[in-house]
Amino acid sequence: MIKVMEGVRVLEVAQFTFVPAAGAILADWGADVI
Repeated sequence: MIKVMEGVRVLEVAQFTFVPAAGAILADWGADVI
């Protein structure tokens, strides 16, 4: 699988139940989610 977001860092500050899914998707694409 191609990691399109490799080398990108994302700071996850979500407070709602559905928003952390965005961080999970970015992590699947190769981003470092903190």
